[in-house]
Amino acid sequence: MDFVWIGILIVTFAVSAMVLLLLRRRKTGRVFYIVYVTLAALFLVAFTLKHIMNAPIILLHYGVYLVGVMCVDGICSAYEKKHKEQGKGEKKSGRAPVFVAAASGCFIYLLIGLFTANRIKRTEYTLTTEKEIPNGQLCIVQLSDIHLGTTIDEKDFRKLLKHVSDEKPDVVVITGDFADVNTKRDLMVRCCEALGELKPTYGVFYIGGNHDSEDMKFTPEELHAELRKNGVTVLSDEVFLSATGLCIIGRKDHSVSRDSIRTLYKRYEKQSREWALVSSSADDSLDCYTIVLDHQPDDFTAEAEAGVDLVLCGHAHGGFLLPLRWMWKIFPDLVFRVDLCDGMKRIFGTDFIVSTGAGTCLTDFKTGTVSEYVVIYVKQKR
Repeated sequence: MDFVWIGILIVTFAVSAMVLLLLRRRKTGRVFYIVYVTLAALFLVAFTLKHIMNAPIILLHYGVYLVGVMCVDGICSAYEKKHKEQGKGEKKSGRAPVFVAAASGCFIYLLIGLFTANRIKRTEYTLTTEKEIPNGQLCIVQLSDIHLGTTIDEKDFRKLLKHVSDEKPDVVVITGDFADVNTKRDLMVRCCEALGELKPTYGVFYIGGNHDSEDMKFTPEELHAELRKNGVTVLSDEVFLSATGLCIIGRKDHSVSRDSIRTLYKRYEKQSREWALVSSSADDSLDCYTIVLDHQPDDFTAEAEAGVDLVLCGHAHGGFLLPLRWMWKIFPDLVFRVDLCDGMKRIFGTDFIVSTGAGTCLTDFKTGTVSEYVVIYVKQKR
């Protein structure tokens, strides 16, 4: 994915350079630049009215392209000055072409970022385990960071759930930030009703994220009530244990006070021993395949040491924007701590999967990454 975006950067900067060279060699009327400024202003205003954070993101990207184009313009000016006495130089047409050329590349780049933010792709992982799983295979669908009302409305959400349903999942999990400050109550209610139409084998499970734990137009309790009304299991430092050998531990978000993973795992062990006694099992406890839902990917070491099998996270959005994505890989504590920006990692026998999320937060753009829903097949070794 990084190589793809590097290619996109190179191409869009090349477009900027080509536009600059073209404008330097052609006499362009004032009307052209007036139209350009008007369209650029309308583009900025339209996206700012939708989400205020779009404005600084657009301007920041434009600034980067402007610097790049100014470098090309400087090289061209030096070349012209050197060859002036030979009569080979072109007459420079002012600074306006620089601004137009920078806008051209930036517009194309952000247009691609707009597309990748709104197109939700399917990402698949296949894992194996020594533990006994019903029918020898478990299908898990992970939805994360939907942020209803930003890039995903009810129509988009129902379309996403249609794809989820087609997977015929055993488990559907929502790993936080289902809603945020932009989510209207009626949209939240309708989307909770849509979730109620899913019928996975073990059900739909939800944990809160940093945004739907506090930053909303309604309380977390109201959201939880609507989810439960539609058959969704809300886990808040709680353990779900299935008699068929599946354990799901749902953690509170790192932004609020919560139990340690060790405490939650001991709670699972206690429940499994009690279950084994009730079921007259010969074992001391049920050896369940254990899935942890944890919104923020920042507690990997403790979760691996606890001995869980799979941890599913979101929150980081794959870095959101290309510079942040690269900087997070070099400086994990940048802005907030992340052990993994996106993708899969294995530590001490524990698999960690971090989703880039199906939606975006406060902006319509996603660069350097994609929007996704995750399908995980866990297969029992024979």
